Amino acid sequence: MLAFLFVAQAGQPADAAGRMPEHYSIDVWQVEDGLPENTVTSIVQTPDGYLWVGTLGGLARFDGVRFTTFAQVPGLGSQRVTQLHLDPAGGLWVGMEYGQLSRYHGGRFTGFSRDTGWPEQRAMTFASTAGGAMFVSTSQAVYRFEDGRFHPVFTDAAAGVAVPTQVVADEADRIWINREGKVGVLEDGAWRPFPANPPFGFTHRLTRGRHGGLWLSLHGGVGRWRDGRLTMVGETALPRAALTDGQDLMEDSLGRLWLPSWKLGLYCLLPDGSVQHFSRGEGMPEDSVRAVLEDREGNIWAGMNNGGLARIRPQLFHSLERSNSALTNIVFALAQEEGEGMLLGSRGNGLWRMEGNQITYVTLEAVPEPFGVWTIIPSRAGGHWAGVYGLWSGVVRLHEGRVERIEKGAAVLRDNVMALCEARDGTLWIGTQRGLCWRRDGVFYQHETEERLRSLAVRTLAEGADGSIWLGTMGGGLFRHHDGRFTHVGPDDGLSGDWITALHAETNGVVWAGTSAGLGRWNGFRWVTLSTQHGLPEAAATTLLDDGLGHLWLGTGRGIVRLAKKSFEAVAAGDRRQVESTAYSRSDGLASIQVAGGGVPGLRTRDGRLWFATIGGLSVVNPHELTANPVPPQVVIEEARVDGVEAAPAARKSKVGARTSAGSSIEEPPPVVEVPPRGRQVEVHYTGLSFTAPELVRFRYRLEGYDGQWQEAGTRRVAYYQGLPPGRYRFQVIAANNDGVWSEEGAVLGLVVRAAIWQTAWFRASIAGLLAGLALLFYRLRITQLERQQAAQREFSRRLIASQEQERKRIAAELHDSLGQDLLVIKNRAAMAVQSGSAGKPESGHLEEISRVAAQALEEVREISHNLRPYQLDRLGLTRALRGLAGTIAASTGLRCVADVAPVDRLFAPETEINLYRVVQEGLNNIVKHAGATEARVTVERLESRISVRIEDNGRGFDREAGTEATARSGGMGLSGIAERVCMLNGRLRVESAPGRGTRLLIDVPVGETAR
Repeated sequence: MLAFLFVAQAGQPADAAGRMPEHYSIDVWQVEDGLPENTVTSIVQTPDGYLWVGTLGGLARFDGVRFTTFAQVPGLGSQRVTQLHLDPAGGLWVGMEYGQLSRYHGGRFTGFSRDTGWPEQRAMTFASTAGGAMFVSTSQAVYRFEDGRFHPVFTDAAAGVAVPTQVVADEADRIWINREGKVGVLEDGAWRPFPANPPFGFTHRLTRGRHGGLWLSLHGGVGRWRDGRLTMVGETALPRAALTDGQDLMEDSLGRLWLPSWKLGLYCLLPDGSVQHFSRGEGMPEDSVRAVLEDREGNIWAGMNNGGLARIRPQLFHSLERSNSALTNIVFALAQEEGEGMLLGSRGNGLWRMEGNQITYVTLEAVPEPFGVWTIIPSRAGGHWAGVYGLWSGVVRLHEGRVERIEKGAAVLRDNVMALCEARDGTLWIGTQRGLCWRRDGVFYQHETEERLRSLAVRTLAEGADGSIWLGTMGGGLFRHHDGRFTHVGPDDGLSGDWITALHAETNGVVWAGTSAGLGRWNGFRWVTLSTQHGLPEAAATTLLDDGLGHLWLGTGRGIVRLAKKSFEAVAAGDRRQVESTAYSRSDGLASIQVAGGGVPGLRTRDGRLWFATIGGLSVVNPHELTANPVPPQVVIEEARVDGVEAAPAARKSKVGARTSAGSSIEEPPPVVEVPPRGRQVEVHYTGLSFTAPELVRFRYRLEGYDGQWQEAGTRRVAYYQGLPPGRYRFQVIAANNDGVWSEEGAVLGLVVRAAIWQTAWFRASIAGLLAGLALLFYRLRITQLERQQAAQREFSRRLIASQEQERKRIAAELHDSLGQDLLVIKNRAAMAVQSGSAGKPESGHLEEISRVAAQALEEVREISHNLRPYQLDRLGLTRALRGLAGTIAASTGLRCVADVAPVDRLFAPETEINLYRVVQEGLNNIVKHAGATEARVTVERLESRISVRIEDNGRGFDREAGTEATARSGGMGLSGIAERVCMLNGRLRVESAPGRGTRLLIDVPVGETAR
């Protein structure tokens, strides 16, 4: 794209009315930018937002970034397009040089021939009425298109040949025909001059006014016919050649009339009768203009003869380019003087003063040339401080025409001065390429205390509202000097990036920092940094300016960005995901998109204007005069591709998911693209139709059913998805224009990813069933194995306990029948000896002691025998054994133990009875040992197929897990032994206990499975 800037130049005079001419930027697209041919014959904008450009080399569709050329397309007869017209139904009519005629609608072209009544003559002009009627003129007749056919509605039968040159429909749907310079109305198939005595004179061109009436280019000027009156406008402002030698007229939305001419460029007639002229001298690529159009955003498009396509729009920035001024080097620093003048510090080319449009060199005495000026700041005592580098590097003070050179002072100023800041206490802080120093009361001091700050290049300085000094370094992060101490701020503190390129401190305590990774803000408590991921068009800023209107302006290496500070706060607080920003580039009038990297490359002057020093010159903007672009981009999905191959023609329709300019929904449902099985990569190509700054249109998209949230695409116009699982999806894309105005609905595309056979539901169900069957089989096998293991373990435990009980029974019997009888004999013999002997003899005492010990041993043997094998089970049965057990506990411990035992004799096998007995015995023993209870109760109930045993006490209770572990550690069997025996009985055990609330053991034992 070629860009021509119509800029204010030094010494440019004012016009006769005393005002400067309005500034415009002119951008041009030609063949090298994708235009089919440089002769543009016609331009229209269709309801979906595209610009269609007719050239002598083909028809092109333009989205502001790229051209799509239609050549050798079925239904389009020729590449030499001469006329384009949009009918009320949204159809695009294409007239070609050798009589071919086509209509584009619904994504395809339809050609017309003699079979449809078309004479195959060159279409000269088109006209459409609000009611949908469409007329076209040729060099022979005027035709009306109706029901798919062309019907002649006017010919000059008397002359034999008619030569109508133009056909126009007014707001009342009357058809006007300009025939050889004479204007008339089509009535009842005849051409009638209107009015009876036409005041028009010879009419060169005729067009319908956007605000009513007709515009006529007459031999003596431009006239407007409205409400039965002809009003002449600009009779003397336009040259005769511009009236007689031109193309179709156009009235824009502001009431201005645009007149393209064949040799003199483009004229714009303003409502006050004044004229603006655009020609090669003002930046147009050619003086021959064949077509003109205003798009929905107010941009003016001109089709040139051999010059391509030009866009004309008001220039937001006014620029003083280096090539057009005495200043031939890059400006690094800007400062405003006490009057209206400005000081400009340049790279290696000294100091300059600009007053109005005049630029003069400022000589610095005692500073050897050549020298450069990196930074300039105003001095609180009047004048300015400047950081100078070159043959002599240091600081100078400029005041009342004098130059005061500040000596380096004992190697303090060791290198080039990059930043200056004069604090409120009078201290001059100086940042150099090798560190920091300051000057107070005429004495220089060098910083030596903060190790990390030594030898770092101090790039920028700023004083905060609280008097603290902020220092931005190159590679070392940010430092704050407060209360005599330096504090380092880096990524760990929320400030991303160690290269600090710009600082700006506000009076409310907020500090802004431009870093290599984004924009940081200090609100007095913490740093927050936002980057391109949060919607910033560019991350690094070399200058920060506040316009006083709630915006922060960032000068970057890729243009200038205006940021709404409230949107930054909303993103920092998590209330929104993207900042609201506007990006400006060369198309907005910048001398260059790269803002210089000096010490002070930006300045807000007292009149509110913002100045930026770019590598191409100075650019200035008045933020009070800016108006936002309120028109959101119309979003169109152009095509979808699967593995690089176009998936469906429906995806290329121009109406896909879009909205009309009036905001009404397109009735057509969004197309659905099918992705075949094994389709790996899906591409969706889309575009956003905003022509004010198309290169700055930003996009978001999401695939409903796959993406969890909107994906930020920036300016990228294609979305990629890899390996989508089978299913139905809905792709939606929205766009924002250069001022951050987002389209609400955007465009929508349906995606259906077909499943391969192994991805189908029935296949997955079959596999799932098979896996479930295998899992169930494995589960059953595992359960069977575990059951066998458990049965074997239970049988082993049963046999082990049975053998233990048998051994206990044998030992008990031997103790009772053998040892017990022997002890009984000893006791009896000792008693007899005592009775037969003399009572007073010494032997009598020994015999009495032997009898007593034998009786005691006999009692212990009986107790051991009873514990090993309670004889009550064998002699009295289980019921009485359990009752006796409770009585024994009560008699031997003092514990009140009550037994309520239902008859349960002969319900179980002997080994089962002993296990059940042991469970009750162990439960009572636990109460005696651990519970600290005063009362215990044993209840045995006989139910239908089971017996229920309940053992409870009023003791201290316990936490179940802790109690179990403590019992186990104490050496007793505890609850685990009881649980093991209950398991052998195929029963169930439930323990209820809480600290201070006693303990209850509930045991259920089936009768059928354990009966003999």
